[in-house]
Amino acid sequence: MILFAQYGTLKFPVGYRVYRGRGTPTPVILARDLLRSVPDTICTRFWVRVHADSEFEAAAFLDEIRRLGVEFVVGIRPTRRTEHPDVITVADGLYGGTSSSRTGRMTR
Repeated sequence: MILFAQYGTLKFPVGYRVYRGRGTPTPVILARDLLRSVPDTICTRFWVRVHADSEFEAAAFLDEIRRLGVEFVVGIRPTRRTEHPDVITVADGLYGGTSSSRTGRMTR
């Protein structure tokens, strides 16, 4: 995964993590570490947005994004279970599974 910075039309990589396979940190852990490497001054001075596919729908990753207070768009599979007391999936929700992403905007 790669962390990019964008200024106007200029976009450049500022950090990366490489998944090395079994027995090493998972992509979710690597992504959390990459996000934690962003200085607080960047998060307060600039608009930070996280885009991730459904491989990164782990609760630990989503909690980390919320803790950082940044905007995020993460793909969620329609069969993902919610914390509802009954068995409910994302497909049972408001959009009936027609949308494959969940958008959140958190403020500090």
